[in-house]
Amino acid sequence: MKINRAGSAILILFFLGLAVCAWAEEEEPDLRAIIERLFEAGKKVESLTATGKLTAVAKEQVQQGEIEIAFKAPDKHRVVQDISGPTWKYAALSISDGKTWWLASGFPADPDVPFEPTEVIRVDLTKASGPEGGGGEKVGPWHYILFPEMLRLGEGAYDYVLLGKELRESVEVYVIEAKLKPDLEDNSVVAMLGTWFKVWVGASDGIIRRVESTETLGRDRSAIEYTDISLNAPVADAKFSYSPPEGAQIIDK
Repeated sequence: MKINRAGSAILILFFLGLAVCAWAEEEEPDLRAIIERLFEAGKKVESLTATGKLTAVAKEQVQQGEIEIAFKAPDKHRVVQDISGPTWKYAALSISDGKTWWLASGFPADPDVPFEPTEVIRVDLTKASGPEGGGGEKVGPWHYILFPEMLRLGEGAYDYVLLGKELRESVEVYVIEAKLKPDLEDNSVVAMLGTWFKVWVGASDGIIRRVESTETLGRDRSAIEYTDISLNAPVADAKFSYSPPEGAQIIDK
């Protein structure tokens, strides 16, 4: 069968139209459908380890630090932070073996010596209720790196906008922006998530690769970049055990 030039042009335009439609569909997916898929992906995350680089500004002081993260569903976690300012160092830890949750923070006198808190908060998870003891499919601060848990924590408090899709370190990610609703400025979740944040979240796994935020944990603005992400690999339970330093005051909550 012969096709003249006019016919060829029509075919080219037809297939070009299909390509454009496919591109538009890919570039402008429905945010609600994306969130539903991310929630399904989040359910498949059984364990997770990662490291994060933090850069922040608070009261015109630049802060930099590292975050070590390990999670094991449904209720084991380890989040250790070391953050340095111009003349100081801040350290914090949150560790749980599923039965006991330990939390501590402070300013080490010697920045070269491992952090040994003088006061440690202990939460008995077998008796607790709410975010510490239950209420979600996963227990603990999974919102640091698992986007569905960030959504769960901020439920009803933010308006979300899909900014697009891109490749980040060869990983396809959605870029999503969240703005706090005007009437919720005093919401307690603001301290953890901020009044505004933007995330780069893995399209296939729901894992946050980068998050930027404003007015989070007393900082004017901050950014965390996650690397060395290991998903659903074995994590020893010893990773989630903790013993307070000798002489530390234990405060039961």
